Amino acid sequence: MAGAHPMVKKLPSCWKSADCLMKSSTLIFVPATRIPPNSGVSTPMVKSPRLSIRLAPAVNPLRYLNPGAILIYLAEKTGQFLSKDPHQRYATLQWLMFQMGGFGPILGQAHHFIRFAPERIPYAMDRYRNESKRLYGVLNGALADRDYIAGDYSIADMALYPWALSHDMHEVDLAPFPHIAAWIARISQRPAIAPALEKA
Repeated sequence: MAGAHPMVKKLPSCWKSADCLMKSSTLIFVPATRIPPNSGVSTPMVKSPRLSIRLAPAVNPLRYLNPGAILIYLAEKTGQFLSKDPHQRYATLQWLMFQMGGFGPILGQAHHFIRFAPERIPYAMDRYRNESKRLYGVLNGALADRDYIAGDYSIADMALYPWALSHDMHEVDLAPFPHIAAWIARISQRPAIAPALEKA
């Protein structure tokens, strides 16, 4: 997997952190741009990476097409980064859904209208810039009393981190969000993160 998009960056950090290449299954990451249009592979989310798992030679591979689903699968497969304690587990899943359903999509729209849209549309730029700042406020508040978003370092942090790291792309200044800035610095020091981002 490669590319500058935060959705692409989030998975290498999990894959390397969890040492997810398991003998019991075959894990194959395939960029959407490398899948032939008539391949027959179901790709409802053509922009995102996908994970193909073959549990046994005679079994058709399972295909996970969403980064959040891939992170959950890898966490459960390895027994890492998703707590078995119900309270912490569902806190992790809640923040993963926050990224998948709000933080990521809104910041992605901000990236598009601020950086890449062929026409500058002030309403769209202001809307997504302001909503991005609101979501940063939610995340910043949650990080005020903890090192990681759900307590221990988890797949929720892995999903949120690449987007927050790209704050300049959606014109968010981290000065009003000191807890996010500290959290980014904390994660950036983890041994698996820097090498994974260099390869992304």
